[in-house]
Amino acid sequence: MPPKILCSICVLILLYICNAIAAAETAKPAGNKIVFFQFTVGGFSEGYTTIIIDGQKKQLTTIHPQDPNKTLKGKELQIWLKENKEFNTVTQTAIKPTQMTAFENSLEKCSLKLWNKKYINKEIIDGTTWDVNIVFKNNESITSSGVNEFPKKWDAFIKTIEKISGKKLTY
Repeated sequence: MPPKILCSICVLILLYICNAIAAAETAKPAGNKIVFFQFTVGGFSEGYTTIIIDGQKKQLTTIHPQDPNKTLKGKELQIWLKENKEFNTVTQTAIKPTQMTAFENSLEKCSLKLWNKKYINKEIIDGTTWDVNIVFKNNESITSSGVNEFPKKWDAFIKTIEKISGKKLTY
């Protein structure tokens, strides 16, 4: 099957954000229950990996750079991004309620609410760029991003993402 051409991953992310915000606006306060989670990490040479979790549908979407000669498995979809001039693989999987609860608890231990909005190391020109956006059912949200600099508990955060996604993150 030929790859589908999309203008940008941003379209997909934007749709998730809009749905998450709409759901959060009608939700009752519920502590640390996640409605929407998005994390992107990568760099120029490795490409970027994006993990999106729809907390209400309990669905995980992974978007990562892919070899165009790779044979797709199961529910994988290959897309070509014009801006990056590269193939990406999109995979969607269901998340069990117990997995979602464990994920939310692990994220809470990472103290994301204490993270700065931006982390930038201006001494390194090329390297790792990352961003995280979370919307909770109680209408709270967390947004943080960085370039070559990382907050405290970053390693625990990455391990939490790798566990829920089943993907080893390289950056």
